[in-house]
Amino acid sequence: MKVPENLSIVSFDDSQLALASEIKLTTVAHPKEFLGIEAGKAMLPIIERRQKFNNLKMEPKLIIRNSIQRMLR
Repeated sequence: MKVPENLSIVSFDDSQLALASEIKLTTVAHPKEFLGIEAGKAMLPIIERRQKFNNLKMEPKLIIRNSIQRMLR
């Protein structure tokens, strides 16, 4: 099998490994710094039992590289 001719691959996290091979992986990136800041803000009230955890919404980003092939429609 050949990537992307026969098989498309998408990773999650946009780590350095996505760029480490000859075929650069298409990936879903998420805002790590934003998540860290928001998690820190949410922890204190939870630890102090003042509130329960609320859901946190983030906007992931699709980074298209050469591990996928466009589909014909």
